[in-house]
Amino acid sequence: MIQENAGFPFYVRLSCIQPLMIALCSCLIIISGCLGHQEINPPHNESPVQTSKTISVIDSLNNTVTFTSPVKRLVVQNFDAVELLMALGAEDSIVGVPENVLADPEFRGRLQNARSIGDWRRPNPETLLELKPDAVIMLTSKTYNMDAINPLNLTIIYIDCWKIETLPDDARLLGKITDREIKAEEYVVFLEKYQNLVLSRVPSSTERNKTRVYAEKYNDYNPQGMGSGIHELIEQLGAENVAAALPENTRVSPEWVIDQNPEIILKFVTSSTLDSGETLESTYARVMNRTGAANSSAVHHHRVYVLHGDPFFSPRAVVGMIYLGKILYPEQFSDVNPEDALQEYGQKFVSGFEQTRTMYPPIY
Repeated sequence: MIQENAGFPFYVRLSCIQPLMIALCSCLIIISGCLGHQEINPPHNESPVQTSKTISVIDSLNNTVTFTSPVKRLVVQNFDAVELLMALGAEDSIVGVPENVLADPEFRGRLQNARSIGDWRRPNPETLLELKPDAVIMLTSKTYNMDAINPLNLTIIYIDCWKIETLPDDARLLGKITDREIKAEEYVVFLEKYQNLVLSRVPSSTERNKTRVYAEKYNDYNPQGMGSGIHELIEQLGAENVAAALPENTRVSPEWVIDQNPEIILKFVTSSTLDSGETLESTYARVMNRTGAANSSAVHHHRVYVLHGDPFFSPRAVVGMIYLGKILYPEQFSDVNPEDALQEYGQKFVSGFEQTRTMYPPIY
């Protein structure tokens, strides 16, 4: 006997519920399937996936180089290109550098992915091949074994990254190949800001006499002639380089310097020279006491300056331009401190270099 209550009999109620449960399960299966195939969009603030693209650039030797960007593996031959890549935040792409870059205290520990390619003048061809670079950044000159490197069919880009007039193009090129174009423009703005400041303080040609400058390289009596970075700065600032007509790497005699009677003498030194125990002060004393030096206008009027070369021949060249402006025109630059530009470079691009002593005697 089937028990009844106030509602329908039990078997009647069960027969009504079963179709409802089957319909409900079907709906859940359909909804689940739709959700499983639903495309989920990433949050709006998520960085887009970096995609490769084929690009062409023109290097300093006017070569058109085509390859896939952004590069992930770069071999870099010289200090200055390494520093400029660091300024753009692209140092992780560097897989090979010369031994002297890895050994330099200012670069030590900053290039985690890089191994040595040997001497910077003669990069090891076998190592270049082993590193499988997407591109090799090379100097426009001074590589002595190109006959062994050319047959490797590597993608080579020739840029120097130390001449002030080409630094904007060098930065934009490196920014393009490493996908750091925004940072490259920030660097160019930094350069142009200080260039414009310096040039705005230089007296017009009708208001100045061309100051005669003898600028000496790291080796004694090896003047900075035509084509050197300091020659270009001297010309831009309206002074006269007494060695302008001399071929590169000419050695002159003490008598030649005396005969030129420069009003200013600039003597450049390297980090390695200072690391060996020589100081800016000891170099200054040595130059001031050269045979016959007392007969020159620069020594007589105490206008001899010993300068660390890096802020003049590197991505920091605009800082060197400010130093030279103060040396040539102390009155016009009395309120300008080159150290301010160096500090800004350290804050925005590459830290550490602002600690280097640049000049003796100081003029502030």
